[in-house]
Amino acid sequence: MAMLINGERVPDELADEEFGRLKRCRSALPDSVPTPEDQLRLMAACAVVDRILIRQHADRDRRPIDSAIIDAEVRKAMRHNNCRSSINEPAMRRRTGASAEARHG
Repeated sequence: MAMLINGERVPDELADEEFGRLKRCRSALPDSVPTPEDQLRLMAACAVVDRILIRQHADRDRRPIDSAIIDAEVRKAMRHNNCRSSINEPAMRRRTGASAEARHG
């Protein structure tokens, strides 16, 4: 399903990746919580739209981000992910900086 958000073409792969993530999360839920595949696809598309809109907003706001905010967000994410050794901290800092900018900018 091709998406265009504020003139930006969104690759189908983003929705497919998000759908896969949601499907993996869904498999962890009890069978008593049915989520049809078409509903998961809609949820994936909504998540991609949200992510793109947040990134577009962050791209327009060039104010510097306080490094303490990024450090706090990275620590929070590492606690949430149980400090897995596979965490790529530099990449996490870049992603966290973008999301912190969107929230605190």
